[in-house]
Amino acid sequence: MASKNTSTRPASALTQMNAFAMQHGVILGFILIVLLGTMLAGLTSSTASLISTILIVVYPIIVGRLTFKYRSIVASTKRFSFFKGFGHAYFSMVYASIWAAIATYCYMQFFDNGHFINTLFSAVSDPHMQELLKANNLWYISPTHSGPTILDNVREMQNIPPATYSEMILYVNLLLAPVSSLIIGLCAMRNSPILSRQEL
Repeated sequence: MASKNTSTRPASALTQMNAFAMQHGVILGFILIVLLGTMLAGLTSSTASLISTILIVVYPIIVGRLTFKYRSIVASTKRFSFFKGFGHAYFSMVYASIWAAIATYCYMQFFDNGHFINTLFSAVSDPHMQELLKANNLWYISPTHSGPTILDNVREMQNIPPATYSEMILYVNLLLAPVSSLIIGLCAMRNSPILSRQEL
């Protein structure tokens, strides 16, 4: 009987962590969707661009706050391992990425109607923007500063299907998630339980 109870504990803890990650993933997914929207609007609006920059900075902080909230619920005074913090943060961002990818697909498939490419093309076609890109060696795709330009690349993006944009959003977020989760896991880790006054 004892071995049976012991074997079920890890699964129970994992299920609990996953449940919290799914809930928090909805919150983070909404933030990611707003971020993507402000990034799109930021192509023509400096205010939206500023908001998107703020959200990029704030997003991992919110993930951290949610992980600390998770810790306070499941281990308010107990030990809290690095892997629990890392796992919660990582899976929360995985679920958030899925929501963002779904939203991206729906927008590009049913609502965009070429708005994203047209806006991006107009931004890159602006002479001031072109001078800025050239000054920072970003005008040409190749590091040899010859061949296709950013403008040519934008033209080719017209043929990209909505599913590919969705996959790109998912890939980028899943690529960055382990890095943020590593830092959050280390910050949330508690090696020894908090003793009460009676225990002291």
